[in-house]
Amino acid sequence: MTTERAAESSAKILPTVRRDRIEVLDALRGFALFGVIVVNMSVDTIWSDELVTRTKSPMDDVVASGLSMLGAGKFLTIFTFLFGLGVFMQIQRCKERGTAHAPLLTRRLLVLLAVGLMHYLLIGWTDILHVYAVLGLVLLVVHRFSARALLVTAVAIMVLNVGEPKPLIIMAGARVAESVRDTPAPNQPNPPLPDSPTAEATEGDETARVIRVYAEGTYPDILRENVRDFRGYIRSFAPRWWFGSLLPIMLLGAYIARRRILEDLDSHHRFLRLVFGWGLALGLAGSALTLLRESLWGEADLPFYARQLAAASEYVGVRALGFAYASGFVLAARSGYVHKWFAPLAAVGRTAFTNYLLQTVVAVILFFGVGFGLYGRVNPVLGSLTAVVTFAAQSAGSVWWLSRFRYGPAEWVWRSLTYGRLQPLRHQVETDSG
Repeated sequence: MTTERAAESSAKILPTVRRDRIEVLDALRGFALFGVIVVNMSVDTIWSDELVTRTKSPMDDVVASGLSMLGAGKFLTIFTFLFGLGVFMQIQRCKERGTAHAPLLTRRLLVLLAVGLMHYLLIGWTDILHVYAVLGLVLLVVHRFSARALLVTAVAIMVLNVGEPKPLIIMAGARVAESVRDTPAPNQPNPPLPDSPTAEATEGDETARVIRVYAEGTYPDILRENVRDFRGYIRSFAPRWWFGSLLPIMLLGAYIARRRILEDLDSHHRFLRLVFGWGLALGLAGSALTLLRESLWGEADLPFYARQLAAASEYVGVRALGFAYASGFVLAARSGYVHKWFAPLAAVGRTAFTNYLLQTVVAVILFFGVGFGLYGRVNPVLGSLTAVVTFAAQSAGSVWWLSRFRYGPAEWVWRSLTYGRLQPLRHQVETDSG
């Protein structure tokens, strides 16, 4: 191999330089990260209704209901969609450069998996990285699918996973399975009903125990609880959530990448408007039905078919509203007035890995017993304000950092491990990487 040929081959596997990025994607990623931290710090992770009763106000109810209806799951949908889109854009970029994508992206995803598992087990705040790594490997398997096949597969998975307590592949079959499951075995005591005082006491005791561990426990206590939680999560919750809820969203991101829609916004303006309109209508309808069910029936056991309608409205509503937010954000990016506000969001988006981990650091300091021990004691209003202040600081810090460095600290480590050599960190004159 000649020196020129070797130099050309080496250049093909360099990381993406800044001019190759699509700025609106970075800004959208920053926007999604903002929504995720607000929801996590207000209603999804560290708020316990039992402990904040004495400080709870009507405003807490408004904020909690509003964030549950308009925020919970919607920003995670955007984040997941962008990950799937990003993986396929990387595959396409490797193909254009004549580079084998599988070894490079496999290393990248395995590093992400290791970081995610350490994040989950050693800290235990919340983690999505390990899930994205696993599903990213699935995307590498289906990368040869056509755009149409990706879309059909995503829709099919979503249809087959609507319903409670099991996916509604066959309504009658699920009904029979539910009846059999609810029948106690011979010579076995009847389990407490879901709304019985015994069941409520058991659930309340477990909630109080978990809150005590995180709010007052030592670090070894927290580690043991993380491992215990992880085992239960893998056994019962993870498979359907990974493959039934998140994988189809990633496949839709892959579909958008395959069609190169975000690389040519002018040609796909009508498509984005359709996604925004239908997403907003379906999302608000689904969220309204979910809120209505919770207001009228609460935790009461609904009839089977009513439960399926409620599950379907929530499943569709969360995803539809997430896509409405994403498409509306991209459409707004075409406005010069709105675009000037994108710089801080884009800076957070370019350093999303670092900022995601930093949010965990802040949460551990504020909420865990090894810090201030506020786990379960922060009401929705205070939690939201904490999230906004944290994100504002991250935005300012990200802008400052990127004015001096090419990547965030975590991104730099990730890239260096992926490419097998230390990557340049400080700004320098960028050369064409092919």
